[in-house]
Amino acid sequence: MTPHSAEGQTDDVAPANVCIPNIGPEERAKRLRIGTVVLLSGAVVATTLVIAGAERPWRLVAFLPFWAGATTLFQVYEKTCIALAARNVQNLDGGEVAVRDAGERRQIERQARRVRREGFATAVALTALLLALP
Repeated sequence: MTPHSAEGQTDDVAPANVCIPNIGPEERAKRLRIGTVVLLSGAVVATTLVIAGAERPWRLVAFLPFWAGATTLFQVYEKTCIALAARNVQNLDGGEVAVRDAGERRQIERQARRVRREGFATAVALTALLLALP
């Protein structure tokens, strides 16, 4: 018989609103710097294309840095590296360590899926805004 928590959840399943970090503060700080630089490079590319009067299809080039930058920044927010999650490891600033608990692995994978969705949606929104500009 599986023990249950007060909310009726099994002990090995984390509620959807729980965050199990797979990256520590130093790893998040690194991603914050990288994500900011990449997202700003996308803004520079977008601005340059608009000022130069580039045709709209050329503006799609900005999608890649928007996507990479936004995804990297959402990793900071969600405390979840999607690459580490795919390998079932975490780096809480002491090096990579395997995530052995199945419930934690499932929760980290849910968080990684959310990071991918948020990064993609943000890039789509920024690119759509860019395409809407004259």
